[in-house]
Amino acid sequence: MSFEPGDGASVFAAMRPRKGQMLTRAVIATYSLDMVALLGLVLALGGDDEADFASSPLGLVKAFEQVRSKLVVMHQLGRISAPRAHRSILPLLDTMLHAVATDERTASWHPKIMLARYTGDGGPEWRFWIGSRNLTGSTDLEAGLLLVSGTGRGTRQIADVHDLAAELLAGSLQEEELTELREAKWSAPSGVTVRRLLWRKPGEEKSFLDEWENRRPESIRALSPFIDRTGVGAILGVISGPMTLMTTREAMSSCGPLGRVEYRTAAAPDPEAEVRVEDQQEEAAGDFSDRPTIGVHAKLLMTTRGQKAEMMLGSANLTRRGLRGPNAEAVALLDISDPAVSGPLASFIDQGVQLSAEQPDEERETRLRIERELDHAIYALLERPMALW
Repeated sequence: MSFEPGDGASVFAAMRPRKGQMLTRAVIATYSLDMVALLGLVLALGGDDEADFASSPLGLVKAFEQVRSKLVVMHQLGRISAPRAHRSILPLLDTMLHAVATDERTASWHPKIMLARYTGDGGPEWRFWIGSRNLTGSTDLEAGLLLVSGTGRGTRQIADVHDLAAELLAGSLQEEELTELREAKWSAPSGVTVRRLLWRKPGEEKSFLDEWENRRPESIRALSPFIDRTGVGAILGVISGPMTLMTTREAMSSCGPLGRVEYRTAAAPDPEAEVRVEDQQEEAAGDFSDRPTIGVHAKLLMTTRGQKAEMMLGSANLTRRGLRGPNAEAVALLDISDPAVSGPLASFIDQGVQLSAEQPDEERETRLRIERELDHAIYALLERPMALW
């Protein structure tokens, strides 16, 4: 786990079976879904990395056969993007999808999780990833944590992995697989200890800040592309001290000035990036190799005292719906003992462009309200029964 510039890692590469391994189960949770990115995931989990999809679809056919009935992608209803090309294979991918029908006017399905099981000569292996990345073509900066099961020195049981899978991903795993998860021991990145995993199902009200109550750190740093006064205010209500918050200029303008908060910015996240299938086959270059990173989509809260840090990392934006509900979310609470992990993140936030906290922009607020109303109207249309005549 590293926040050093240039140390970005491919999530697809992290989940790809090693030589001699075969995927037996994979469950993905995402808010938005790009079908071309899903093609990339299928190729990574079960395909031929050397196949050129543009000239021959045989690599995808082989990959699809490897992951057939093993891969489930849970996404928010109505948040799926289909490509202009390769439409003939969409029916194959459709069998892997499960749309979570939450009404976004009140709550969203918003967790970002990858859970996979592999078999090989060394026996079964599980990998669990939790973070901020949707299964899309976005090249924004993201943050995530990868845990790998094993029996070596330093591994330990994390009961929350089993409980999260059983509750948030209910119905996606067999009972014997859940039993394996309950007994599994996990290795975390060096200098990182997983204290808790927290999650919330759609419609639930449960705060992710309870374990931060009465903290008195030397510094608070946070990163979130979407914020509101209730979410940031809740953090300030349980954690003492000044906060440096990296967000977007638009989010800051909407939130307005808050005591003890110094705003900084990098760039807004890119919600609608297109991606080619071929890009998904490049391990060394990352998930989406030919487009530059243009924004920050990570969601983090970190406090430091001396050489030690505490961090919350995952899908939850620093908003009321993200931190308390009713959005479905998943986050990891981490204790970080190695300054080499926490230091670069602190520097990245501190070196952002300082923003002057202005009063909310009424014109922008009106535009955003109209956009929300349009989203609500679209969702209401999706709820209505339809038939072709």
